[in-house]
Amino acid sequence: MKIAVIYSQYYQEVWNGQKKQIEEFAAEKSMDLDYFEIPGSMEAPYMSAKVIKEGSFDGIVVLGCVVEGETYHNHIIQNCAHDHLIRLSVDNLMPMGIGILTVKSYDQALYRSSEKKPYARHAIKAVYDLLTA
Repeated sequence: MKIAVIYSQYYQEVWNGQKKQIEEFAAEKSMDLDYFEIPGSMEAPYMSAKVIKEGSFDGIVVLGCVVEGETYHNHIIQNCAHDHLIRLSVDNLMPMGIGILTVKSYDQALYRSSEKKPYARHAIKAVYDLLTA
C-alpha cells in the first residue's frame, strides 16, 4: 500500500508529533509512505491534485495545522482547504485522510499532535480502512 503524505511543517513541533503517529501506524500495517512538503495548508489541494494525477499512490494523508489568529483568515484557509480536499477525494475516488488541525492556540496544536490526541493516526487509519474495506 503506497501512501502519499502531504504535509506542512510550518509548525515544526506539531509536524514532528504528527509524523511520529503516522510512521508508527504505517509500520504496523506495512504501508509505504512518500512525503510531499508544502508551505502551508492552503497548498494541500494543489499538491493532492498533482499526486492524484501522477497515479502511483493508493491513498493520501494530508497533515498540517491552522491556528486561530486575530482575523478571519484562519477560517478561510481551513474551510477552503478542507472543501477542496474532500472534493478531490470524491471526484477521483482517492481515499484521503485529512489531518489538518484547526485550533485556537499553539498549545492546543501541540496537544492534538501528541499521543494523547492522535489525530494524525486517525487520518492515516481512515485511509487504511477505506483501502482494506
